[in-house]
Amino acid sequence: MVRLDWLGFDGGTRDLPSNFPATADIKNSNRASDLRETAGKSLTNNFALNKVTARPDMGFNFTTSQNFRVGGIKLSNVTSVAYSNSFTHYSSDLSRYNSFDTDVPGKRFQYQDQSYSNDVRVNVMHNWTARIDERNKIEFKNLFVQLGEDKTTIRRRPGLPSKTR
Repeated sequence: MVRLDWLGFDGGTRDLPSNFPATADIKNSNRASDLRETAGKSLTNNFALNKVTARPDMGFNFTTSQNFRVGGIKLSNVTSVAYSNSFTHYSSDLSRYNSFDTDVPGKRFQYQDQSYSNDVRVNVMHNWTARIDERNKIEFKNLFVQLGEDKTTIRRRPGLPSKTR
């Protein structure tokens, strides 16, 4: 499979198995159903952490336009391509409470998260105008936007030993 993550596309590594049940079937099934268990076991187990060194954020923009005539028709176009690839890391705390008392809240659990994200954005605009005369023109306006996010969250419960590799 071709790795297209650098363009914000999945190369097929995240595809669901062909026999994976429909969303409606899973939603309508019991939480402990055989359908959900079979669906879960059919997923690829690729949840191991991979150590990656984040590259510096990068991006570029390229824009061009042209005007020319074909017979009596004035044609013009504008094309713009933008690309960015960025890496983000942040820490956060997640807490859940059973109830809120004015003195002491009833905390159910608390986790500390380390989140790492690689975001890729590709934008392409390619527009054409054909001016037939002063009162008539035909326009084609095209815009493509691709947003790809690869995110990993490592969740740790304070007070418990963390697994390290």
